[in-house]
Amino acid sequence: GVNSGQLFSDEKRIVNCIKDELKRAKIDAKNVVVGLPARELLIRYFELPNLPPSEINTAVTFESRKYIPFKLDDLFFDYQFVKRHNQRIGVLFVGIRKEIIGQYTSLFDRLNYRLKVITPAHFGLLRVVCGAKQDKPYVVIDASLREANVSVIDNNFVCFSRDLNMPQI
Repeated sequence: GVNSGQLFSDEKRIVNCIKDELKRAKIDAKNVVVGLPARELLIRYFELPNLPPSEINTAVTFESRKYIPFKLDDLFFDYQFVKRHNQRIGVLFVGIRKEIIGQYTSLFDRLNYRLKVITPAHFGLLRVVCGAKQDKPYVVIDASLREANVSVIDNNFVCFSRDLNMPQI
């Protein structure tokens, strides 16, 4: 789920640390691609009946309210859809609270960087795996010592995505 606390509790320290490391590495870039951690995002999969394309946007907006614990007006969101084998439409919905995007934007503004792309970090891994053209459903696990994201891919479409907290050892 989405982190409701302060995203960057010590933004000044983070900005200085990033600036110092970029300077040390002699990196002078101005455009940034940001991979957001899964814990900041709302990622949901649901199905709709087979609808004409002109009705899909309205149906996604209506249906997503069942699965999202926030007002849609408080989110930036996007979705992709695909017609499934059972003549239903599979929808992958990805949203993030506007407040969280604002915190990231503030951070990169202070660094004098321009955000070119904001994407879920683990979607990069999914794109690589999807490029392998698997003919059966498969699972992709993006894990660290603290958390993991588990996604089920079928026909190059994310059908399920959940964040898991890893047990402390």
